[in-house]
Amino acid sequence: MDSSLHALSTIQLFSDFDQGSLKEILDGSLTRSFPAEVIVLWEDEPSPGIHLVKSGWLKAIRSARTGREQVLNIFGPGDSFSVISALSDVPNRVRVISLEEAVIQIIPRKLIFTLLDQHPELSHKLIERLSKSLAHLISLVEDLSLESVETRLAKFLISRSKDGTYHRKRWETQDTIAAQIGTVPDVLSRILRDFEKTGLIIVNRKQIKLLDMHTLSEKATINT
Repeated sequence: MDSSLHALSTIQLFSDFDQGSLKEILDGSLTRSFPAEVIVLWEDEPSPGIHLVKSGWLKAIRSARTGREQVLNIFGPGDSFSVISALSDVPNRVRVISLEEAVIQIIPRKLIFTLLDQHPELSHKLIERLSKSLAHLISLVEDLSLESVETRLAKFLISRSKDGTYHRKRWETQDTIAAQIGTVPDVLSRILRDFEKTGLIIVNRKQIKLLDMHTLSEKATINT
């Protein structure tokens, strides 16, 4: 199988499609490359279609007039975004920004509806995708409104860790982490220092090692 077709087949939405259908999608799609730190999709504008991430990482944000931003989601290879806007007349509600060099495949709205007619199973996958997005946003609202920054940070570190270590990507600065958990960098730095002083973690530039998973797990379940 051609490498482009294989890459498309690894995306969950199209994993069950045959080679002919994948080629139809590929032929009707637009592939674009973006350097780091550019706006891929503006908020309050219609989306040209479903965006599939072939490579790179991006963030979806909403920002206040003060300049403070809240990261609503992070997208990586195999992920899709702008699904709601592509399937309706609702403008895109978030700004999507590349965190590093990224390659995006855009499936136009017209082609999407043709695919839905030809492949009813795609409807089921889109419903599942939208349901997971809604669940994620509900969880985010609950975290921001009901939990302390300390609790949100503990949950973040645990969810991102593998074998007790959170390996930070090149673009994962403290500003980026702060925006993901709904705080400001100064507050994040203070809580990281407190965690380090009490022996919960060790922080360096490339990784954060979780030393006391039991206590972190307790902090992650405390509602304030």
